[in-house]
Amino acid sequence: MISGKPIVGITMGDAAGIGPEIIAMALSFPEVHQLCRPLVIGDAATIRDALKTMTTEIKVEEIKRVDNAKFNQGVIEVLDLHNIDPRVLLKGRVVPMLGKAAFEYLQRATDLALSGKIQAIVTAPLNKESLNKAGYHYSGHTEILAELCGGKEVCMMLIA
Repeated sequence: MISGKPIVGITMGDAAGIGPEIIAMALSFPEVHQLCRPLVIGDAATIRDALKTMTTEIKVEEIKRVDNAKFNQGVIEVLDLHNIDPRVLLKGRVVPMLGKAAFEYLQRATDLALSGKIQAIVTAPLNKESLNKAGYHYSGHTEILAELCGGKEVCMMLIA
């Protein structure tokens, strides 16, 4: 970590849910950049759409690798996995493709954390029904992370 601040991978969760709006709003606060270097793992177009509901000058930049991130204030950098079709993105609906995408965001974040490229993971909500209909039979993030990390005993911590 060159800057001394951790790189925090923020998984977008279900693109049809509240995750993209929560992320857009949270990353509009300058305090976030004072504490860490945020990197969204998700879909850049969905984050851009979420910003349309806000009065902000924040820009979205798609990056291909963590090494390409600049972590500038006023820019949301998205490691875009290009795994959703915007034509089927229906807000508030159960869409298996979006469940698969949410799983893949968490999987990529976990790989990045385990390899030391990011220092923490923050997760936006996923739709468990979409996740299950996509063939991923987990009750939530905790169980997915446990399996991806090879954990035997796990627990969840919520901070507000």
